[in-house]
Amino acid sequence: MKKRYLKLVRQSYRSLRNKRLRKIGWLQNLIRPLFSRELWRPCKESVAKGLSIGMFFSMIPLPGQMLLACALSAKVRGNIPFTLFACWMSNPFTILPILILQESFGEWIEDIFHIEHNFCDFLDRFQLVATTREYLRIPEDFHTGALILGVVASAVFLSAISYPLVYAICYLFPKKVGMNFTPKTEPKS
Repeated sequence: MKKRYLKLVRQSYRSLRNKRLRKIGWLQNLIRPLFSRELWRPCKESVAKGLSIGMFFSMIPLPGQMLLACALSAKVRGNIPFTLFACWMSNPFTILPILILQESFGEWIEDIFHIEHNFCDFLDRFQLVATTREYLRIPEDFHTGALILGVVASAVFLSAISYPLVYAICYLFPKKVGMNFTPKTEPKS
């Protein structure tokens, strides 16, 4: 596992340092913070931060979610490969089932907390939402408010549960993890 992880990290790191990418000025300004080597080494704290951020953004259906997740992960010093790995959970094949589950989760939350089904109907007044609804042939019984509530709730829930889960796995299975998971420190002199 450790060899595969290190191979993947090296390949990703080298691809970001590609000569063609270095020539694009605006992109270089976005990528430069990602070159810090400590963001690519796994330790408990950085992996927990990276996985938590990645899980949050994987539940938000936004274009460019990986870029936003990497930028935030670099800002809070989270592990970039684990952030990207978590973001890959939502991809073109899994996004539709995830959205359906999020709408069901949102309806369940509305039922538990007795929230009205039309609390987000103001979105239907916008022309873009109505046009998108017609274009995608979304049925009228689809609750936009339940979907938004489900998206936010699932993103916060998965983000909150993944952080302590990394610490629990590292504590319970230190040898199975296969990595040191401690930050590199300078020797004291």
